[in-house]
Amino acid sequence: MSTQTALDDRLAWLKERAARAQSQASISITAPSVIEQISTPYISPHFQPVAGAPIAKVAINSEALLPTKEVQYQALERMGLLGLKTRADDVFLIVATACRAGAADLTGREIQVLYERRYGRRIESGTISARVNELITAQRFFRRGKSRECTVTHEMAAPVYVVAKQVRMGY
Repeated sequence: MSTQTALDDRLAWLKERAARAQSQASISITAPSVIEQISTPYISPHFQPVAGAPIAKVAINSEALLPTKEVQYQALERMGLLGLKTRADDVFLIVATACRAGAADLTGREIQVLYERRYGRRIESGTISARVNELITAQRFFRRGKSRECTVTHEMAAPVYVVAKQVRMGY
């Protein structure tokens, strides 16, 4: 591929990305009626204003007014594909380490507890579930045929496990 072709491809990609960003900017939802209602609150006829009292201002979270898909797109853009891969690798490492240490399998909540203990940050159960499903699809995890009681929630759950791979033959 020549340098000129690479530059043309990059320019086309940048134009497409700019067009997508512009179209998404026009999708954003505004709620002037909500702002008007907040700026003109109901005042009781028995209300006696106090001289010099501060007036409370209400701030509106603009992200709460965006459509769900747009918020998801923004979160994915902030994390990036490398972030998704890293999170899946972290989940794989937790399950593989636990299986090597003697655990037969782990449920999603058990993975969540071990993740939070190991990395010291909160991770949502939906994120764990998504990464586990990706790893099952990639055949890096396998799901047990039988459900068992989770040690965290004490509910029945389908656990996952990692099969140890033989690296080389021992002679």
